[in-house]
Amino acid sequence: MMWCEFIGKKIGCSRVFLDDGRAIAVTLVKVDPCAVLGVRTQEKDGYQAVQVGVDPKDLSKFKKPLKGFFSKAGLGGFKVVREIKFPTELVSPGSYIDFFEFFNENDQVNVTGTSKGRGFTGVLKRHNMSGPPATRGTHEARRNVGSIGCRKYPGKVFKGKRLPGRYGFERVTVRNLRIIRLLRSENVVAISGAIPGHQGSLVKISKQVSSLDNLKREPSVRA
Repeated sequence: MMWCEFIGKKIGCSRVFLDDGRAIAVTLVKVDPCAVLGVRTQEKDGYQAVQVGVDPKDLSKFKKPLKGFFSKAGLGGFKVVREIKFPTELVSPGSYIDFFEFFNENDQVNVTGTSKGRGFTGVLKRHNMSGPPATRGTHEARRNVGSIGCRKYPGKVFKGKRLPGRYGFERVTVRNLRIIRLLRSENVVAISGAIPGHQGSLVKISKQVSSLDNLKREPSVRA
């Protein structure tokens, strides 16, 4: 089994009407071709991955070390550089990975992103607690956490106790989503359901295949 991954940018939400009239909520992801900057092999690096660049940027804006790094591939500079799990036999430095050559409609995919950061929040918002009663007899406590232990036993607060703290801005993976539509002319894919991250954030789309034969590469001609 091997993984096929791709880096995209979340652009918003919409809905798609199926042939039977049902409406499905989808998330739209921009999937411009990823530039291959380097290849990591098991023999040389101890693991297998592909180093890609997304979001092109003028090469003159980078300092000399990064200019030398990007010049090896000869594709210019990029704002974001990531490593993805991808069959190294299908790519080489200086080429591009096209999403539509490796992903098809109705494919089951996992989407990984960074959830929205909500800052420091209380337990009601962070852990969905109900809070104390808001009726007679409750004084100066409306959204408090309440008692968290006893001084006699256990005499401490157990690790992992749900308390106020930073909420969001975490790496989240949503599994078993489905590709509903491929909009080739706009480099956009519609994925069922919600995916983590704010509008404009980077997400990773991945699927698992048993062999290279399962990666049905389609012609690069756009509709």
